[in-house]
This record gives sequence, C-alpha cells and structure tokens, in this order.
Amino acid sequence: LLGAAPDPEEEQAARLQQAVNGAQETPPNSSTATGTATVLLSPDEQTARVSLNFSGLSSAQTAAHIHGPAAVGSPGPILFSLPNGNFTDFLITPSATDVQNLKNGLLYINVHTSNFLSGEIRGQLATSSAAGSVQLSSASYLAGEAAGRVTVTFTRLGDTSTAASVAYATSDTA
Repeated sequence: LLGAAPDPEEEQAARLQQAVNGAQETPPNSSTATGTATVLLSPDEQTARVSLNFSGLSSAQTAAHIHGPAAVGSPGPILFSLPNGNFTDFLITPSATDVQNLKNGLLYINVHTSNFLSGEIRGQLATSSAAGSVQLSSASYLAGEAAGRVTVTFTRLGDTSTAASVAYATSDTA
C-alpha cells in the first residue's frame, strides 16, 4: 500500500503523544516504569483513539485515566477512565472544551498502582506534528474466508510530503 500526500484542503487528524514516567507525576516519584501514550484526535474532533503501552510498574495496576485541565506538575480531575494494561485504539468522545484543552497541552494520562495510589507514571499530552507517522484504524483485523476482503483505514499524520508504505502479512489460522 502506498499513501499519497493528502489534499491540503482536507482536515487532518491530530496526534498527541508523550512518554510516561514517574518524574512527571505530581509529586514526582522514583518509579523506574516507563511507557508511551498516544491520542489520535479525529479530523472532525468528535472522537479520539487512545493507546497506552508501558512496562516496569512497581506493583499491580489499579487504574488509568486522562485528567485535566491541568498544567505540567499540577493535578487535575479525571475526564476519562481507561482500560487496565496496555491497550490500543480505545475510543473516547471528548467535549469541545476537552479538545481545546488537549490541543493546549492541558490534559495528561496516568497509571495508578497499589504502591502509588495517586499515580505511578504520567505524561502530559502534547501535539506531535513535526515527524510523520501512520495510524491504522485497528491494531488487528480478522475476516472469515467468505468475507473476501477487509477495509483498513490508513491515517497519515505530521510530515506527509513523501510517500509512505505499509508492510503487512496474512495468516491462515483455525
């Protein structure tokens, strides 16, 4: 699959990404856990897909949330509860105010654990448009033999001035 540069008149999805760690928590802590949080805001700004990958928590995870509005180093109320564990493409429906706060860097994601009840790792969400990236509409696809095809949504973000390619594989499983 080759992705062409989008029409400049078309609205683009916004990608917000941040490393998550204990140093960004309020107050900062000594956790060695790390991870990455990504929010892909739809072009119409009505929905967003959240992905969170982390490792090295000091104890069992108890919760994960998006909080805000709050500046770096400040706590904020819970806006969205997120699934426990690593996840991809969790759908949320932000309000217009949430979208503006997200674009202004006033939302953060954090992971709570038994050892750090108020949060072990945190990342302030910020726009990331300088580098190009690709987001698919799902982490995996499954189609029965009779279906004949699967539709995959391919979203390019950031620098789209050059061609992009996607490598894929199929498998036969029972």
